[in-house]
Formats: sequence, C-alpha cells, structure tokens
Amino acid sequence: MRDQIQVIERPPHIWVCATPFAGVVRESLLGREGAFDSMSGATILKDNDARTIMSINLNPDKHLFVKRFKMNSFLERAKAFLFSSKAYREWFTLRSLAAREVKVPQPLALLETRRWGCPVDCYLFTDQVRNAVTLRELVSGSDVALGPELRAVLRAVAVLVDNVHKADYYHKDLHTGNVLVRSMPGAAPETFLLDVHRGSFTSLRRGRIVDSLAQMYHSIRHVGSWRAGIGFLREYAAVTRFDARSLIRDVCETADRLRVRHITSRAARSLQASSAYRMDQTPDWRIFRRAEFPYDAVVEIVKAHTWQVENARSSLVKDHPTRRISIVSTDAALMARDYIVKEELHQGFLHNLGRALGMSRSRRSWRNSHALRLAGVPAPEAYALVEEPPGRNATNSSLVISQREAGTVPLDRFVRERFPANPLAPVKDRRRFARDLARFVGRVHERGVYHGDLKANNVLVGEREGGETVFSVLDIDRVRIVRRVSNDMRVTNLAQLNASLPAGLTRADRLAAFRAYWRCRPSGRQVVRSFVGAVMDLTRARKHVWPVQTPGTSEPQL
Repeated sequence: MRDQIQVIERPPHIWVCATPFAGVVRESLLGREGAFDSMSGATILKDNDARTIMSINLNPDKHLFVKRFKMNSFLERAKAFLFSSKAYREWFTLRSLAAREVKVPQPLALLETRRWGCPVDCYLFTDQVRNAVTLRELVSGSDVALGPELRAVLRAVAVLVDNVHKADYYHKDLHTGNVLVRSMPGAAPETFLLDVHRGSFTSLRRGRIVDSLAQMYHSIRHVGSWRAGIGFLREYAAVTRFDARSLIRDVCETADRLRVRHITSRAARSLQASSAYRMDQTPDWRIFRRAEFPYDAVVEIVKAHTWQVENARSSLVKDHPTRRISIVSTDAALMARDYIVKEELHQGFLHNLGRALGMSRSRRSWRNSHALRLAGVPAPEAYALVEEPPGRNATNSSLVISQREAGTVPLDRFVRERFPANPLAPVKDRRRFARDLARFVGRVHERGVYHGDLKANNVLVGEREGGETVFSVLDIDRVRIVRRVSNDMRVTNLAQLNASLPAGLTRADRLAAFRAYWRCRPSGRQVVRSFVGAVMDLTRARKHVWPVQTPGTSEPQL
C-alpha cells in the first residue's frame, strides 16, 4: 500500500496523501494548515473539546469531510508521541477496512503538525459520502410496525456489521450515529462505517460479536424502538445463520448492562468540564453547570436564596437543620423563570466525609437528574450544582438549582384536592387516575430506574391541555439505575406509594391500579394475587391503615 500514498513534508507539517489526491493537496490545501475553517466553502458541523468536524466544498465535484482531533493536554500529546495520533489510527484503520471490502468513507489525506517530533495537531481528510444520512435519523421515532423500507435499511446495516466482523475488526463505539445510509431509488441501501479510531483488529469470538451487536441494538432501541432493534438482530441472524432466538436473548442481556454503563458514564460527565457542562472555580464556590446555563444566572440565584435564608426565612418552602428549599426567580438574559434551590447543610464528621468522597445528596441529585433524562424518566431538570469548599465553615453547604415545574403539585396534595374522601367523589375519574399513576410507575421500572423513597410527596402531578395527566419524580438522590428492577424493588415502591396516598383513593381504586401495573406483564392470576399480597403486607408494616371501602362500590377481583 506504500506505493499508493505520497508524503509531503513542509515543516512543521507532514502530509500523507492518497496518490490521486496529492495534486489537490498541493493546489488547494498547502499553506492553509490550521485555517481550514476559514476557507471558502467550509462549514463547521461539530465543535467540542475533543474535535472539530467540518465539510469543505473545493469545487462542485469535490467535497471533503475534515476531522480535527484536538490535543490540548500533555497526556494526549504524550500518547500520540509514544504510540500514534487518533488521526493516524483512523487513517490506517480506514485503509485497512477498505482493503478488506468494508464500506467506509474513502481516506484521502492525513495531516500532522509536529514540534520537536511530538504531534501537537492532527487532521484527517476523507471523501464526503453524498446524499447520505445517519442511521439515527432513519430509525428515530420508528415506534411502529416495520415497513419494507426500514427493513431494507436494517438488512443493509446487518450486512455491514457482518462484513466488519469478518474483517476481524472490533468497533468500540458502534451506534446509529456512526453508520451512514445512502438510499437511491430502485437500488438497495448502501451503508458506510464511521469513527473507526475507537476500535482494534482482533480475533472476534462470539462474546465480542454479541457485545458489538448489543451496542447497535441498544442505540437503535434508544433512538427508535425495540421493534427496530429486534428487526436488526433478526436480519443479522438471517445473514450469518446464527440461531435467532439464542442470539436475541444473549444480545438483550448484554444490552441491559450496556444501558446501565452508558447512562451512569454519561451522567458522571456532569461533574467534568466538557462540551455539555462547565465547571467554574471561585474562592467561595465550586460550580458545575450546564453549558447553556449562564454563570451570571447561577450567581444571581445563589444570592437570592442566601437573602431569603438570612432575611425572610418564613418564605422558605422548607427550613430544616439539614436542608433548606426556596423558590427564586432570575432576570438573567434568556433564563427568566422560577427555580427551585435545594441547599444541603453538611454537619459533623460523617456528613463531611461522605461529601469529600463525592457521596453528598446534592451531588447524587445533580448526577441522577441527568441519568433520569437519559433513561427517559420525567424529573425536574437540574441546571447547576454549587458547592462550598470543605473546611471553610463549621457547616458547609451545597446547592442544586432545578427548574420549577409550573402547574404541578405533589401527588398527596393532588389526591386530597381532586378526590376528597367522601362517597360523592367520581368513581370513573378516580379509577382512571389510579391506573395512570400505576402505569407511570411501571414505565419507570421498565426503564431500569428504582427510587429508594417513592412516597406520594416525591411525585409531581400535572395536567396538560386535553386533560392528560403527567407525572414526574422528586428527591432523586436515592435513585438507582439498574439492569432490571427486581420483584422486591417493585413491591417496595408500590408499598411506599400505597402507604402515603391519602384516603381519597379507595381500596377498590388501589387494587385496580395494581392490576393496571401488572397488565402488561405475562403473569397469571395467582402471581398477581401473591404480588398484591406482598405489597399489602409491606404497607401494613409501614403502619398504614387502608381506607374504608366506599359504600356502593364493588371490589375488583384479582
């Protein structure tokens, strides 16, 4: 392959080009190193702390895809010096995969800027795949029966993944955003593999093949639907002659683990400076905030909360020796709305030790807010975490700034106001509400989310136009993301809710809710009966007395 490339040295820049592209480099790109984004026809597609991606239209017939890998830290430059840069790894992998008949964008050139022999900047140039979109765009929102067009796309993706496996390449980031699909009228879809710098050539046994398929299945299920994910696995089984039943079982089990790892790792990034989050350090505070949330808004909200604590304690929503909650407004540009501020007071050695180890309630709430958003569970969005440095005062504090959900009230208050405990309360409305609540809890559990304190005052209720009831969870510092919510966890959550709901919901309403919770599960009558019995036993253990059955209503039978 060496006779197919040319090396152009122009210190401190080194170009490695495919021979047919060397003339284009000399005519249009030499001398523009580091300023490609200012070229005529250049469009920046993505820019973050790790890389910049742009497209350059040199002429109507030549469109380039340019990827710049940023090496801002000493560690990244040291790794590139000792091993190789990310641009070189992707360049080498693209050429190797193309030689093994895997469809990838054609690699055209590699540019490295070196000082004292150490790479400090690097670019990769590939041919732009025209008239193509990512698989994510095609499967997004595909929660319907699979049509022939989507089946053809999934079949083409299955063939691509099979070719990647036959090439003994293990892609460590195989998701719907890293597959391009080009569909032409009257022709089968074409698929191309992207972002191959994260991977390696190795002997692929069944375990790694399952892991690779689980990445793609999880991504399709996350942005589209489980039907599309299962459809992809069936197409792959048909292409490779794997047993579809055992393959789907193994991939789904692995995908559950990947889902937990994906959510927890992405949520942990909220405590790091990145393209999505910012970290600000001042003598008084350390602030973690979402990138779109201004620093000035955080300062204004903290000052307003502090003023309420010092001058208007009666206006606080909650004033406890370990926690204070206030509602504040801000006039900061584009962020004028009401916010909930929860301040946690760290008193004593154990509280400060837990906080030093990163286990404070505020940190858990901040991290879990982003985890729930990734898991698809409604919760008030957290915009900033503010921490006071340890040891500054006898009582250190930390605050979480969250969005105030307009038009929502706690579940216990909603039930007391909407369904007062009297025989004239509307039965149909109560039953409908109880079933909606049970289905919401079921969706939370099916998404692998367990709330350690799912009481009625930790659930918000709101109503949209048209009368639709919506729910969200509060006090999320005790939330856990798990592979599968166990039966004991389900019993605990339902007993917590059952024990804290006011008497406006009768026994008949609650039993109807239990039936709605289990309706989508393949369980027999006896299993449901024993499950409800376990919930009632735990409810009584929490010193709760079920409401008296409303006269004139019939008790549903399990």
